[in-house]
Amino acid sequence: MGFFDKAKHFMGGHGVKVQHTVIERQDPLQVTLPIGDTVVKGKFNVTADKECEVLSMKAAFLAEFVHPDGRVEEVTLGEDVFPEPNTSRSDDMLKYPYKISSGATQEDFFSIFMQKDITSLLSDKSWPKEKVRFFVKTMVDVKGSPFDPNTKNEITISAA
Repeated sequence: MGFFDKAKHFMGGHGVKVQHTVIERQDPLQVTLPIGDTVVKGKFNVTADKECEVLSMKAAFLAEFVHPDGRVEEVTLGEDVFPEPNTSRSDDMLKYPYKISSGATQEDFFSIFMQKDITSLLSDKSWPKEKVRFFVKTMVDVKGSPFDPNTKNEITISAA
């Protein structure tokens, strides 16, 4: 066990892992999204090494641009957060918070509605599309843990 693993364990890390299982009905390692799409949907698994309580989830669609001086600028185009005020899920859907037992896996989903579309972002920022990387990042908040486990997959943007 490395130093950071020991620190996480000592400080209350629960060995929780988050992994995308599907993004836009595609393998999360090879996702292509048309430039005009404004909604990104997917599923993810939460797996726990020991019993814990998952309080919330947040999925975001991000754009990342590296400036010529080396600065990295990240812009959130949209996100899905649950639980969220004035929003409920139907009875057959996963409710937060929820407990997950040791060794168990829980599946959930996200629907990210973009507040700003990709074309507008590129135009407003004067960023060339080929210099911008896009990602879906999903994290869960685990009760008593100072570290929020997350996963991040790159998305390829196509012309149409």
